[in-house]
Amino acid sequence: MSFGDKVIDLFMPTKKERHQGNRGSIQITGPVNVLTGFTEGLNDGTKETVDVKVDRHRMYEEFVAFEAMIAHHDLAAAKQRMAHSLAVMNVVDAALADAGIKFG
Repeated sequence: MSFGDKVIDLFMPTKKERHQGNRGSIQITGPVNVLTGFTEGLNDGTKETVDVKVDRHRMYEEFVAFEAMIAHHDLAAAKQRMAHSLAVMNVVDAALADAGIKFG
């Protein structure tokens, strides 16, 4: 997919994602949209596993922000969030059209 001079590679996430850098790699086990931990492996052979699981729902912070907007009648923040959602959906629509994917 391309947007002007920018080219974006799309891929379906797998159960294990590995990202390689100059000094090593980071391996993510599980879906990347709910990051619960990762393993950092350096080129010298050392590895460190980091666990970042939280007990709360993955959208907890967003729910708290929505509750605050409602409680304080913060229409400006709500309008900003809606504008962001619309911009995201415009990108999704453009990507689908560029790929020739049609729904319904």
